[in-house]
Amino acid sequence: MKRTLWLLAAVLLTIGCNGPEYTTRHTDKIYLRQLVNRDVTETHSSGAFFLIAGAMNSNSYTETVVKVMGEVNGEYRFMQFNFELVRIRIDNKVKTPYIVLNYVYSEPQSIDELLDYSYHMKSVTIVCPEQYLPEKLLPIQL
Repeated sequence: MKRTLWLLAAVLLTIGCNGPEYTTRHTDKIYLRQLVNRDVTETHSSGAFFLIAGAMNSNSYTETVVKVMGEVNGEYRFMQFNFELVRIRIDNKVKTPYIVLNYVYSEPQSIDELLDYSYHMKSVTIVCPEQYLPEKLLPIQL
C-alpha cells in the first residue's frame, strides 16, 4: 500500500511539474508607414467630499512613447510602445522600415493578440536605414 502511494505521488509530481514551455518568439515583419516619438503626459485627479470636509489628490507623469502606423493583415494600424521596449537595428539595405514584436509565450500569437494583450511583449525591434531615424532617437552628433 505504501509503495502504491509513493508511486502515485511521484507520478502526480511529475505531471504537475511539466507545464507549458515558454520560449522567445518573434512576429512577422510589420512594415511602417509612419514613425514618431513623443513625450506623453498623463494626469489623474480624484476627490472625495462629505458635507463640508473632503480631500483632493492629483498626480501626473511623463513617459516617452514611440508611435507607429504599421501594416497588419493588409490594413494600417496605429500602435504605441513605451520607449523602454524599443530596440533599434540600423540596416541601410532595408528599403521599407519595419518592426518586429518580440514576445515570450508557449505558442505563436497573432499580432492583434499581442497588441491587445501587450504583457507578453518583451521588446519591439525597429529595423530601418539611418536616414529614417527621428532626430530625438539619435541625439549624438558624430
